[in-house]
Amino acid sequence: MKRTLIILLTLFSALNLKSQDTLKAKTGSFSTELNVNLFQGELSFNNSVNQVKLRFFDRNDRCYRFGFMFNTESQNETSEYIYNTTPREYNYKSNIYELALSLGREKHFNGTRRLSPFIGFDITFTDSWTKYIDEDEYMKLTYTNVILKTDMVETSQGYYSTTSIGNRANYSFGLNFLTGFDFYISKHLYLGYEFNLGGKYTVYKKMELDKEIKSTSSSSYYPSLTIPDESSANEFNFGPSLMNGIRVGYIF
Repeated sequence: MKRTLIILLTLFSALNLKSQDTLKAKTGSFSTELNVNLFQGELSFNNSVNQVKLRFFDRNDRCYRFGFMFNTESQNETSEYIYNTTPREYNYKSNIYELALSLGREKHFNGTRRLSPFIGFDITFTDSWTKYIDEDEYMKLTYTNVILKTDMVETSQGYYSTTSIGNRANYSFGLNFLTGFDFYISKHLYLGYEFNLGGKYTVYKKMELDKEIKSTSSSSYYPSLTIPDESSANEFNFGPSLMNGIRVGYIF
């Protein structure tokens, strides 16, 4: 009887130690991840707004989600056209600045030794600023909160310009409910997938135009002095979203 009891206690201890031998993140762990699209050969940050994502596990089965992104893009283009018989040079400059922040919470379930399913939510905020300058020797047009696409069209009577909206500055607020899983292939490395359901409210900033006339010569060619819509606008979107790729994360 005594020998049997010792054997049972030994087996119980071994099973208990085995159950504690988990590859999953534990209290105090941090993780970050990227998104890998095997079909398109792309590698990007793992969310819709391309944020740097960080997790902090304050408990074995709970963690906070943080996201941050700041991006800037500038372009400078010079084109030359013949107006009547005179060469005309046009300069186009654009600047775009984007900021995104997110904060969320996850609850992880037991799953298996390698599999960690979870549910959670994300609150997101984004903001962007834009400036577009269309300039020649006769006029300088500065557009704020909008990037225009300008094309020169040749006709039998000469050249004229056409413009269309390419990018509008905006800010947005979003709330997403999410579910997904982490599958640990080693103690510090995991793969995963995530499904989101949520909404986003976007406000487009008022477009503004500043005109600077350099010359009033009768031979001057004036581009369009208006923008398609000077008012602000807003929209609301709700629905599911799924990142087209596999999350690859690292615990540190």
